[in-house]
Amino acid sequence: MLLKVCGATTQQDIAVLARTPAQWAGLWYGVAQGRADLDRSRLVTLAAAARTSGLSPVIVTLLSDPHRLAETVNESGASHVQLHGFLPPRQLALVREALPDATLVKVLHVAPGRVLEHTWIPAYQDCGTDVFLFDSFGADGRVGSTGTPLDGAAVTAALDSLDRPFLLAGGLSTPSRGEYRHLLGHHGFLGIDIDTAARHDDGRFDTVRITRTASTWREERERVRVT
Repeated sequence: MLLKVCGATTQQDIAVLARTPAQWAGLWYGVAQGRADLDRSRLVTLAAAARTSGLSPVIVTLLSDPHRLAETVNESGASHVQLHGFLPPRQLALVREALPDATLVKVLHVAPGRVLEHTWIPAYQDCGTDVFLFDSFGADGRVGSTGTPLDGAAVTAALDSLDRPFLLAGGLSTPSRGEYRHLLGHHGFLGIDIDTAARHDDGRFDTVRITRTASTWREERERVRVT
């Protein structure tokens, strides 16, 4: 099971993640007024630190300009790009063309009862999406790291349209893992993405919480696979 931890902003954050089971480190870029948004220089520095620490840096962005994204990927050396927002499939195709070697992670935003881009899923796949990430759409319209619990039933209803692996995000925690057992057993399940659950009460990344979350979700998945 893959573990992505999102919202690193300092070299200390990267050092903490390197001591946990995390494999992907989410770095915000182009998320206007986002609490963890980085400028280009900081992104490049933290992406290099992540790679040195054995982590894969993931650019988490609302940008859809293929040329700007290509420049950012080339400068940072990041090989993973997570696309938030409601860009149409034709725009994703342009991003794919500009980033032929990157792993493109397209976020699917989940509101209560439905996946907002459900009808676009086949087109996203045809346009070059490598991995999907189901994440909660905040009641205030925010996307990403909202802490809002993910609607598992809405995700399940969209799975018949998927032929790519997927990650789960959105208020995931150690206690909530049992609510998503049916998704953990799906053949396309790749892993989880956490932010709030990765942090101590003071807002800093916590090795104990990250490690506990990873181990309990992996144990739950193994139980599902055995049964």
